[in-house]
Amino acid sequence: MLPAEPYVLGNTEILRKRLQRLNAKHVRPINALVRHLRRAHPGVPFVDPLYGGTEARVLILMEAPGPLGAQRTGLLSLDNPDGTAANLFRFVAAARIARDDLLSWNAVPWPSERLTADERAAGVTALRSLLDLLPRLRVVIPMGRPAQRCWHVASLGTSTRIEARGTWHPGGLGLARPGRREDVLATLRWAAGRLDRSP
Repeated sequence: MLPAEPYVLGNTEILRKRLQRLNAKHVRPINALVRHLRRAHPGVPFVDPLYGGTEARVLILMEAPGPLGAQRTGLLSLDNPDGTAANLFRFVAAARIARDDLLSWNAVPWPSERLTADERAAGVTALRSLLDLLPRLRVVIPMGRPAQRCWHVASLGTSTRIEARGTWHPGGLGLARPGRREDVLATLRWAAGRLDRSP
């Protein structure tokens, strides 16, 4: 059952049960990629089993795991106990994108205080490995400039079936200026509309 409100992974029992499902069939290949990345970069968060996993048609791409959310829980999730995840939870609900159509990832998938050029390049390689695991992917939403730069490089030579539209990062700073919340919601509603046209 999907949570009705954000922040639920702040509950340790709910988090424990979610972590027990990391090897569910639809997320197993992606979380195997995470384990591979963790050999060189400890702290890469796993993908929430409530996401669509390999069946996802929408990929939300952000910058790097945040200290109050994914770094704390070890999961990439709309249910993380931080403001960015809560904002995204509400935007996705308002845009009416089903959770099992969705996946999130980061331009640099591991925690980093300062994103270096080498980390960004390694993040592009990791994203390309992820894309190989998403045969139904139709839409990518890079949120924030680092994610948009990552997608621009990673998308070279990718399938023309994938459409992309960038918008603002859903954190507090990203949404601070007038009109940005509206832009994020409009972009996600655009993504939902593209799914309606998908075979």
